[in-house]
Amino acid sequence: MTEALRVTTALVCDQVLRDAMTRKWTLIGVFDRVAVERFPSPPTGLGVYFRLEGLAGPHSWQIALVFGGASVMTSSPMQIEPEGTQQLAGYLGLQTFPGPGRYAVDLLIDGKKVASAGFVVEQRRK
Repeated sequence: MTEALRVTTALVCDQVLRDAMTRKWTLIGVFDRVAVERFPSPPTGLGVYFRLEGLAGPHSWQIALVFGGASVMTSSPMQIEPEGTQQLAGYLGLQTFPGPGRYAVDLLIDGKKVASAGFVVEQRRK
């Protein structure tokens, strides 16, 4: 990547939708902290949205859920269309969190981490 890449937005949410006609993104339930009843947690939806400037294709991208310094789940690689501003979003499906702590969803471009959206998972107080 020789472009001057700049990440302007990195958000974690419950769900990410894209309207086929308008191509607008809808982010539902944006968060940076989650309280769960117990560990491992019941499955919960996990989406992510990144906005990048200065990146022109072709490149491949993927997202990885990271906990305790290790990748818990990685998506299949997807292709970036050739344009300067990119809005990349993914849905990691229903995820179970094994324990409390800081989690991250990393954005990988051509296998290299370029951005991260972090969040905390904690046990709900009774």
